[in-house]
Amino acid sequence: FVPFTVLADGLKLESGYYIIDSTDDFLKINDMSANYKITADIELPENFTPIGTVENPFKGKIIGRLKNTSEKPTLTVNLRGKDYVGLIGYMENGTINSLIIKGNIISLNPACTGAVAGFVRNGKIKDCINYANIISSYDLEGISYTGGIIGYAEAPEVLVINNCENYANITVSNETNGAV
Repeated sequence: FVPFTVLADGLKLESGYYIIDSTDDFLKINDMSANYKITADIELPENFTPIGTVENPFKGKIIGRLKNTSEKPTLTVNLRGKDYVGLIGYMENGTINSLIIKGNIISLNPACTGAVAGFVRNGKIKDCINYANIISSYDLEGISYTGGIIGYAEAPEVLVINNCENYANITVSNETNGAV
């Protein structure tokens, strides 16, 4: 038995991680510096807003592990967005570990678009697999940074991308750079 605390928003805190075991729990992620453990497969709604913004980047940790197994959870994301598009929109010094992403991720204007993260400034992404189709489609002049795992990565200090796999179709309707 691992002791846990149930917080006011309904999330359980266990060994320093907020436990995410439903879509409702996932949508409660609002502390950009906290640690989260995803313990179930999750299907996110189409109006899902990516985690982290330029003003409030994700700096915490998200790890995946299905209950009582060593398997990675699957997050189904069907997302249409602008600017920083992905499960994590904008991450700075954060960590994402052991997730599977599937679905469709669509960027509607020049943006940073990737399944795990649209934009990463320093940080770690490990053991993630992407099956989500990535579509960057817009009519404006500009450059799109589009990739299967990360759309744009900046590493003035440390950036680790380790043991990640991309099996997605990536479609870009304009000029692109920076794909990871």
